[in-house]
Amino acid sequence: MPVDSIDSLGRGRVWTGTQAAANGLIDGMGGMREAVSAACELAGIADSSRVVLVHYPKRITILQEILSRNLLEDAASFAIHRALFDDSAARGGLFLRHVGGERIR
Repeated sequence: MPVDSIDSLGRGRVWTGTQAAANGLIDGMGGMREAVSAACELAGIADSSRVVLVHYPKRITILQEILSRNLLEDAASFAIHRALFDDSAARGGLFLRHVGGERIR
C-alpha cells in the first residue's frame, strides 16, 4: 500500500482490528500467540516453543512493591525533615521507634 494511502486513512485515528482489516491496514488479526508464530516463520525458526516471551519491566505485585521499599528509612527521613523544618520541636519533638525497640529522639 502506498504511503499516501496509509496517511490519508490513518490521520492519527484509532481503528478496531476489523476496521483496520477492512481498510487494508493490517495483514491479519490475532493475539500474541499468532504474532509470535508469524515472527518465528519470518525468522526461519521451525519450533516456536523454543521462543520465550519476556515482559519488561518484570511485573511485580503490589505487596512486592511495598516490601521492596525501605520503609524504616523512609519514615526516619520524614521524621528528620519534620524535626528540622516544622514547628514540631516546639511541641515536644518527634519520636521514632524502630524494629529493635530503641527509642530515637
